[in-house]
Amino acid sequence: MPQLRKSGAIVAIVFVSLALSACAGVFDAKYPIAKEIPASQSLIRFNDPLLANARQLHVSYLGGYEHVEYARYETNDLVMEAVYDVALGISYVLEYDYWMSRMANTWNVNRGKDLSWGTERHVTAWHGNIDYQPYRIVGNNRECIAFSSEWDHQPRDSFDRPSRVFFGYVCPKLGKSLTVASVAALLKSVTFSREPVEHLVPVDGRASIDPAAMAAAEGSPGSDTGNAKFPFNFGRAYWEGDGGSFSH
Repeated sequence: MPQLRKSGAIVAIVFVSLALSACAGVFDAKYPIAKEIPASQSLIRFNDPLLANARQLHVSYLGGYEHVEYARYETNDLVMEAVYDVALGISYVLEYDYWMSRMANTWNVNRGKDLSWGTERHVTAWHGNIDYQPYRIVGNNRECIAFSSEWDHQPRDSFDRPSRVFFGYVCPKLGKSLTVASVAALLKSVTFSREPVEHLVPVDGRASIDPAAMAAAEGSPGSDTGNAKFPFNFGRAYWEGDGGSFSH
């Protein structure tokens, strides 16, 4: 009988392993989903004259832990690129550890260039504070502004990480100029989709990546648009344990 019990245990282990593998296969098949979306489906909204007639590009990336959107706005006077990242559910947070200069240096327009920084400030928007900081691209004297915001910090996470982040920059076109006040007003006008987080996840989604959409969001070496680190993968799962929460 001990041999039978041992055999039964082995069968049970194999069955559980197969079941877990099958479940993993289902989840693996669901993510990631990356595609270009129309402006009407964007999670980001601006209500400011500076962007009234802007040409827009939006790329949505849905991963297992987060929904990330890349957005580009371009007018005859300026270019703005931004990322909005949302953790999917109460068991997930964002490991967003970018200070302003580190964040700014991820954008292709700034990469490998000397940046001269001004004073950091903040503006109160619909969701909370947005920090912003003027900087100058030394090589061509473009006076730009970087911005960053994080909110919805998960109270059960002992590291106090956020569930939502929004960051990017605004630069004038060459030969044009922007005032700090006008960009502050632009940032103050931003709102984000009120859709519940669970509505961001397709019920019958299947893994699919549009290479053209990803290429547009990532840009290329030497390009003035895009961010090679997109979609960043800030998402982390955590659980509560003795003394607090721990990252997976």
